[in-house]
Amino acid sequence: MLEGRLLPPPKLRFDPAVPARTHDEAYKGLRLHGPYDASRVHIGPNSILFVFPEALRTKAQLLYKALHEGFANFPGFEAMFRVPLDKEHVSHLVVLGDVADPAVAGILYREAIAEWNRTNTGADPQLALVLVPHTDRWETESAYYEAKALFARLGLPTQMVTTELLEDEREFGWSVANIALAAFAKLGGIPWVVDVPVGDEDMILGVGRADIRTAAGTRRIFGYAIAFASNGSYRQVWGFSPVADDAAYEVCMQDAVSQALTSQADSPAGRLVVHLTKRTGWREIEAVRKAQAKVGVQMPTAFLRIDDSSLFDIADGNAQTFAPPKGLAVRLGPRRALLQSETVGPTGAPDGPLLVQLDDRSDVGPDALDGLVEQAFRLSQANWRAFNARSLPVTVAYGELLAKLVGYLEEVENWDPSSLRSDFRERPWFL
Repeated sequence: MLEGRLLPPPKLRFDPAVPARTHDEAYKGLRLHGPYDASRVHIGPNSILFVFPEALRTKAQLLYKALHEGFANFPGFEAMFRVPLDKEHVSHLVVLGDVADPAVAGILYREAIAEWNRTNTGADPQLALVLVPHTDRWETESAYYEAKALFARLGLPTQMVTTELLEDEREFGWSVANIALAAFAKLGGIPWVVDVPVGDEDMILGVGRADIRTAAGTRRIFGYAIAFASNGSYRQVWGFSPVADDAAYEVCMQDAVSQALTSQADSPAGRLVVHLTKRTGWREIEAVRKAQAKVGVQMPTAFLRIDDSSLFDIADGNAQTFAPPKGLAVRLGPRRALLQSETVGPTGAPDGPLLVQLDDRSDVGPDALDGLVEQAFRLSQANWRAFNARSLPVTVAYGELLAKLVGYLEEVENWDPSSLRSDFRERPWFL
């Protein structure tokens, strides 16, 4: 016999001043209440730069019209996020030439963006919405990565849209809302946060890693830690250069944790919770302990493995599909549990449960596991990448996204993470 319990669905909150403005679903909550905070989003003339090849001019116009007026079930940017997006807010950069070949397209985009940067005399835009030919993610000699790298150096977040998406009307109907959601977040808006119990004041740190496929083979990248308030609100990203060496990883993680703790010195957290996608190693333990000693901040720390690749599964014999209900938590032992963070969706059965394991070198004991599992479940509903994003705790999901993106950007000549401005880092530019 294993102990199981059904966790209450996380409440998504859409207003900092009115606690009653909550909903179980992000899309419906935004339609009903609007975003949690749009106060930092100030779209002025030419704030949104549309970048597209001449051959996709018609598609670019379709995308603008969909964002402005709405498309399919999406009501439009202003109706959803309470922020206007009209013609005077948009400018454009046309990439000339044949972009059929990915390597050639990368060069054309690079040259067009560089020329635009040299000749632009107006106010800097706040977001570049870039239409690019579809390529495989590992093809770094492409318009996608060239545009990402160049605009990042200019402190300009990008929202990428592929031709593959634009050419499939049904897929575009599903995706335009996700494009708008990520764009709103990159502009500084907070779409929603997750309601948390009174007294939950943890700082939660997600450590990302990714296996990057390159022409020379596959390499494992360690990098990037992301800190969140426990309500899932994006707080800050502290990045360190991707490394494949364990010793360098420890040093870089220590630096990232130190920055996170220092930034919160005026309002220290109650606990530090570290989310890892693998078993906690002694290097993570040492990095956190040394960081706390360095900045003079001591707080109880929980090291939590959150693994979506385990072989464990849960079946519900009372359900026709045998799919377990969303929010089912099953204790496997004093320090291990399974968490079913997803339910049956439009595409079929959900992914398997997450294995949540509390390392025995943590400063909290097995009695804290239930609360940490509930916290992970809440954070699985905080992802602003898409309305249908994978229900993985956002600490881990964002950490992996950032590590993977920067790992590929390291292959691009124009990428320079040291030049990223602090205000750029404060936005989820990697979504």
